[in-house]
Amino acid sequence: MYLKEPIGEQRRLYGELCRAYDFGRPAGLEVRDFMIPGPGGRDSGAAFGPRLTGLPPAAILTAEADPLLADAERYAQVPAAAGVPTDLEVAKGVVHGFLRARHISPESGRAFAWLCDAVRRWLDA
Repeated sequence: MYLKEPIGEQRRLYGELCRAYDFGRPAGLEVRDFMIPGPGGRDSGAAFGPRLTGLPPAAILTAEADPLLADAERYAQVPAAAGVPTDLEVAKGVVHGFLRARHISPESGRAFAWLCDAVRRWLDA
């Protein structure tokens, strides 16, 4: 998502990305329609709507050097605003896809352990 861009531009850019990587319907463009609101404005996207109330807790893990960091921070506000227990963790000094290095990168290993602990905590609750 491109949250710094106007909604219409976000939808256009995401559509181009889906076509460039051959993510056609139903996969890529349906994700776009879920995450980025249509003509109805910011609250018309399903991911930003009231249907989040009552969902289980959310753990959002992102990287400090991820181009999607701002999107993750913005998205973490969505379930939290609907009353869903939400944890956001930003792994320091790593890039997008960092969990693949969890066996050789101390920060990636720590972040993976954080994610596992979050799931265990919710399963034990």
